Amino acid sequence: VILTEPFQNRIIIFNTAKAPTNDLQVRKTMIHAVNKASIIDSELAGLADPVDQLFPRNAPYCDIDLTPRLDYDFEKATLLNCPQPSDGKDDEKEVLSTGAIAAVVILGVVVLLSAFFVLYMVHREKKGEPIFKPLIQKEERKEDFGNGSVVNANMSIAGGSVANMIATKGGGNDAL
Repeated sequence: VILTEPFQNRIIIFNTAKAPTNDLQVRKTMIHAVNKASIIDSELAGLADPVDQLFPRNAPYCDIDLTPRLDYDFEKATLLNCPQPSDGKDDEKEVLSTGAIAAVVILGVVVLLSAFFVLYMVHREKKGEPIFKPLIQKEERKEDFGNGSVVNANMSIAGGSVANMIATKGGGNDAL
């Protein structure tokens, strides 16, 4: 097996237009925290070289040294990642996190929509056009068959007959 000079680098590219990699300090911290040599040894069986640029050095016009050269330095990455100690002035303001702000906004919208819905239901109820119809409706009618009064009460749920209750005067017999 003969290995030639590389014509392509294996690299990780950061999207520097979006957070958190839009901050130069974060990018420097990430570069100092990654041990390229260790990754090459463990994942590529040592068959590659660490690179510091997008194109390989044997590509035309790419054989230059870029400065500053950012290599693996975990102590430096730790120092870059640590926040600076505060001197106790106005820079430590209590602010809500983005998640807390989103929760407050969502809760406010839900409360506002609920209030409008309740007001709409009350308005329709006053007009005699309720949004929700009663589940159980009772209709009572009295009929006289000559020998005694009969009360026929029909109970229905959403228009369908559930039971006919007939009570005869004087007998105490109820039939369903």
